[in-house]
Amino acid sequence: MVELCSESPNFKALWARNDVAVPVSRTKQIRNLAVGELEMFLTSMSLPSVPHAWMQVYTPVDEVAWSKLRELLAMSVEERQRPWVERREQVHVAAG
Repeated sequence: MVELCSESPNFKALWARNDVAVPVSRTKQIRNLAVGELEMFLTSMSLPSVPHAWMQVYTPVDEVAWSKLRELLAMSVEERQRPWVERREQVHVAAG
């Protein structure tokens, strides 16, 4: 790090601003009523050009998750929303 700072004024300025970071990755389970559980890699990173902004990218961990995601994306809006609508109606009927 010391050598980089002495060799590169640009790196030294970025390092001083703490504008150097490693993206954070972890695995998350996402439950979707239409296709079930999706296991996804979540990568989070800051956006230095926008103060306090973060970007998160979800990527399927394996072919099973990719398959479920493709299935979900191939559905019409109505097909994707149907399980949510049915669940909401069940909850409201039970509470009513």
